Amino acid sequence: MGKVAISADSVSLTPEKAREYGFTMIPLPIIMGGKQYLDTEINMDELYARLDTKENLPKTSTANVEEFLRFFAELSQKAEAIFHICMSSVFSPQYNNALKAKELAGEKLPGTRIEVADSRTIGIGVHFLFYYDKGGRVFEARTWAEAESASSFRSIVEVDASTGGTVKPVARAKTVAQIMDKLVEITKERANGNKLCAVIGHTRVPDRAEKLNGKGLIDYTFSTRA
Repeated sequence: MGKVAISADSVSLTPEKAREYGFTMIPLPIIMGGKQYLDTEINMDELYARLDTKENLPKTSTANVEEFLRFFAELSQKAEAIFHICMSSVFSPQYNNALKAKELAGEKLPGTRIEVADSRTIGIGVHFLFYYDKGGRVFEARTWAEAESASSFRSIVEVDASTGGTVKPVARAKTVAQIMDKLVEITKERANGNKLCAVIGHTRVPDRAEKLNGKGLIDYTFSTRA
């Protein structure tokens, strides 16, 4: 039995990366075409194709308290303690459900210490701003989300501890090339002459990630991985 099991919501990592790093992921429900699936078993190409068309959009849900409790019970068979990382509590009740399950686990799993953290983010980035706006979850960036829904605009936003876990608009453009150039400009400005460690995430567009990686980021980052 290991000492600590690290787990997270399934939006955090791909299944391949979760296995590589030894994370255990709790899957989230997605309703698509009138049927409910777990995001770990759904055809992601079909999901993103629907988002691209902006029609017949899928709906997302969360793991409930009972599901979290079962998840923690399974992990307790493999580790003495559990550290679970949730997506931003601003976007989802997932964090609160995990906390409630932790309280119940105090009685049902007395030998297992459980800690739950609010990551204040939603993974590597907000891929479809207009989609998050459907749930009223973009707040300050709402006008940008509306523009994205009605046009080809794409946005650069921040979602992390510095924004309180909410979406903060940074820049926007009409083309992929313009967005990439703006990302490089912003990175250079924020680096302020210092070396940074950069990770480039993408949603099924590895060619664009590699192209961005080749746009001079190496000049002001000591480690860049696409």
